[in-house]
Amino acid sequence: RPFETENGKTIVDALREAFGASRVRVGGTHLRPHLVMQERASAKSGGSSKQASASDDIFQVAASGPLGHVYLDEPPLSSEEKHRLASEMVRAGIPLVMFNDGEIHAYNKEGRFRLPDDVERVIGSQHPFLPQLANDLTALCRHSWAGVFVISGWRPDDVPITFPIENGAHGGPGGEETRGFLMLPRDDSRSHFRPLDLRNEALKLLGRNK
Repeated sequence: RPFETENGKTIVDALREAFGASRVRVGGTHLRPHLVMQERASAKSGGSSKQASASDDIFQVAASGPLGHVYLDEPPLSSEEKHRLASEMVRAGIPLVMFNDGEIHAYNKEGRFRLPDDVERVIGSQHPFLPQLANDLTALCRHSWAGVFVISGWRPDDVPITFPIENGAHGGPGGEETRGFLMLPRDDSRSHFRPLDLRNEALKLLGRNK
């Protein structure tokens, strides 16, 4: 479900709302906006989104489907500012906000959690691959190109959110989206394969695993 359809505002508007509520000013000044993800024209949907101006935004956002990264210029935010901003982003309608502060923190409407320990509270206890997903989300937030905040449209108790307006999008880290099937030439006792497992099996078959 598109973020703008459900919330009546774009993801950029939601971030402006969150940053404004927290009164975050990096270096005491407004920095130039570099919006990696284009805003959708709100005129078509009756929204009231304003055009970005150099005095408005202190963030950059890159989002596709249900996953996005929010970038900030130097100097870095304090731990207290990160926690406050994450909470404000959820209040502004973003289902899941994660960030790396030495530990990986995650905020959703249920509260504040840590990854990988609290993955059940973030993703849902019925997910078939919770240990693997906990490691993947942690690695995502620690990636060298990750934003200061990683935002997700995933919510365990409702349909996922896509940040752009799309007629269909990937559903995020859900059970069906992280599940596939393999047709293998022999039986295997493993209950599931990771992509690296499949690659290693292919190399073994080709005699290139040494």
